[in-house]
Amino acid sequence: SGNGNNAAKTGSPAIISNFQNGNTVMHYTGNGQWHDFSAITDIRTVFWVVSQDPSANSSGFRFLLCGASSSSFHNSNNGKFWGSSAHNNIKSGYTRMNGSVLSGDTNYPNNLSIISLRTIGNVSADRFGQDRGFAGRQWIGKLGELLIYNSALSDADIAKVEGYLAHKWGLNSSLDNSHPYKAILPVTGDSPFSASVASGTGQSLDLSNGTFATVSTGGTQDVFDGDSNFSVSMWVKGWPSDANQSLFSKNDFDPGSMGNLMTWLDASEPKYLTTTDGTFSPPSNNDAFSQWYDLSGNNHHARVKTGTPKWDATGFNSKPGVMLTSAGLVLDNSKIAFDAWSNLHVFVAFYQPGDSNFGTLFGKSNYAGWMGNDKDMGWAAFTHRLDGGHNLWGLGAINSNASGNIYINNFNKALQGNDGGAPGMFTVSYAASGGFWGRINGGSLTRSSVAVANNIQSKPNLDFTIGCHSGGGGTNNMAVGEFLIFNDVLTNASRDKLEGYLAHKWNLTSTLPSSHVYKSNAPAFGGWAIQRGPIGNDDLTLNLAGAGDKFTKPVPMNDDQWHHLGTTFGGGNKKIYIDGAEVGTVSQSGSVTDSINRLILGDPELSLISARPKIDDVRFYRGILSAADISAIYNNGSGDVGAPKFAISSPATIQGAKGTSISYQITADAAYG
Repeated sequence: SGNGNNAAKTGSPAIISNFQNGNTVMHYTGNGQWHDFSAITDIRTVFWVVSQDPSANSSGFRFLLCGASSSSFHNSNNGKFWGSSAHNNIKSGYTRMNGSVLSGDTNYPNNLSIISLRTIGNVSADRFGQDRGFAGRQWIGKLGELLIYNSALSDADIAKVEGYLAHKWGLNSSLDNSHPYKAILPVTGDSPFSASVASGTGQSLDLSNGTFATVSTGGTQDVFDGDSNFSVSMWVKGWPSDANQSLFSKNDFDPGSMGNLMTWLDASEPKYLTTTDGTFSPPSNNDAFSQWYDLSGNNHHARVKTGTPKWDATGFNSKPGVMLTSAGLVLDNSKIAFDAWSNLHVFVAFYQPGDSNFGTLFGKSNYAGWMGNDKDMGWAAFTHRLDGGHNLWGLGAINSNASGNIYINNFNKALQGNDGGAPGMFTVSYAASGGFWGRINGGSLTRSSVAVANNIQSKPNLDFTIGCHSGGGGTNNMAVGEFLIFNDVLTNASRDKLEGYLAHKWNLTSTLPSSHVYKSNAPAFGGWAIQRGPIGNDDLTLNLAGAGDKFTKPVPMNDDQWHHLGTTFGGGNKKIYIDGAEVGTVSQSGSVTDSINRLILGDPELSLISARPKIDDVRFYRGILSAADISAIYNNGSGDVGAPKFAISSPATIQGAKGTSISYQITADAAYG
């Protein structure tokens, strides 16, 4: 929340990774397990994602919130909401479970559920887990998320938060059937939708200010591969502001399709950074910056922790880079989001222009040096002492019960400038059941630990930092081109593809071993896109990887009016249609190269220009639409949504007499919408 109300652990509640919809929960299993936070005395609305273990049903003083010295959220020793001793502001309040209003005694849920409470006045709490000092008054169950507000949210806002939680935790099927967000995600802030539509009623998607949408297919992204035939129909008002900006695509480089991407920092263009927080102010060469944007969409942006980080147009291997000279960065909201992972994979294009004594390169740590179970760290890559023999990097981690630590300190100096090293890549992976690994330059050198056990130690007070300790000390000297962090262990094929991508992008192919699959050729990500052309302001490009690539034609669409756009591929041709008429065709055989990337409406690429088009009634067809099909969808500018699907060929007026039969001719028209 940014309010500093962090929760401090007592005892050893268990962390269960990937418990629900890929999310982690806290499991409280016995006496002496709780989390304390700063006392909040004006609580008005609370949301829990929570469950009680069946073993605790129907018994025990087990409270959904409590305190070290008082308890407003009392029950009656029966495992139900709310007890006679609960504060009247709670008992007389508004309580819902999975969107349904509760009345009377209701059992705590045994399956992970969303509980919402709006009180009629202020109540207080400073703990989840155990009631004051009473042994046995202990929550036995799981907690996934807890949100506390000091204002009474409206019914509409409560429904929005429930919808957010339901879709995040995969609980939308548990919502009441009448819940407004059972099937759709709630929109917060300014709506990305516009009342301007191509035809009829409804809304269009306004792509301005960088809005884009991804189509969820449950992992079966190949549903939208171009293959040897496909067609697209869409309505467009306005025009992309930048060359190569997409309207509809499945070809952008998308590392998030390879695993659970948490952060992606790229220094290749100044627009990915800003000199002033809250503004879009890209730096010039050698300018200091305040924020490096996270391109993953998770908002774990990198901000200045200490020193004066700068952006240098030729700072990394004669390409742009972020320069950390006795300076460090911290990732937003990383204390909890990056804590106690069971799996991680990190890919970095960087090097050390100068050495640093016992400094952090990156990680969740406030320490660098010889390892021990008592060190203030979860895990980190760090430098060692500068004595000539031991100034090697170390990879260190401590396991979840602090009973063991792993330390890999036998890397070479390939990325250390003062020791003959040069720009390159470093790949790190940790798997709770698989090991701790470090690879320099795509496997030119690989080091690993013995088998590891358990998650990484929880350190909820430590941020993830780059170039310094979590506390700001232990600064290093680094030049960074790109940084990707996954809460996942990627397949070897995806690992190699990412290393190949970085090597070819940053001119590092000479550092790859000859055996690397992408030593000679960059990885192909395949896919297709409908986008603005690379040169002409009014050009449209149908870009099909592996099938002739870019086919570009000037089109009469850049007039801020609604136009129908159709494209087809297959049968030996690529075609572009505007407002029902063919405007370009070229012979093309073959198939579009398959892509693991997600289907995207709009373009996730940052732009200095906020204005972008609106799109409406976007369709993907498996097959080749004919000219007649396209014309019928356009329907003289009216579109075919809601249009009659039958043609009446008999006269409009008929006459008949009682006792006689009438024949009336109705034939079916093709339906596309």
